[in-house]
Amino acid sequence: MTKRLITIIICCTGFSSLVGQNLLTDNILWTATTLSDLNHNTTVNAPCQFKTMGAQIDWIQGNGSYITSFSVQNTSGAWPDVSKSGSVIFSVTSDGLTGNMTWTRDSSGLSVKLVLSGGTDPINILYTISTFQKL
Repeated sequence: MTKRLITIIICCTGFSSLVGQNLLTDNILWTATTLSDLNHNTTVNAPCQFKTMGAQIDWIQGNGSYITSFSVQNTSGAWPDVSKSGSVIFSVTSDGLTGNMTWTRDSSGLSVKLVLSGGTDPINILYTISTFQKL
């Protein structure tokens, strides 16, 4: 009986990490492969990562040499399982930049759209996410 209970606990624990992650509550590392600059209508290979941590989102570029940390001011939508279709919009700020980050999974895949102002040029880019993992 004890052996069976331990086996069930181990199986359930392993399975729970495979069940969908919640973008609003879980710490998740997202890896992007390409970006589309929507201001200039261009698409390039531009690997980067995003780390979502509830009230903070880090945009990690240059293999970690450049990190922009955003404070989440507000959210719109709910997405309880990022492995399924859905979206959520984060209103964010960082050192004079303000705008939105929209996370979406649909039939074309997983993406993050950044629309930011307050810098020298407005940012309007769409990243294609290739992988994600719960931290």
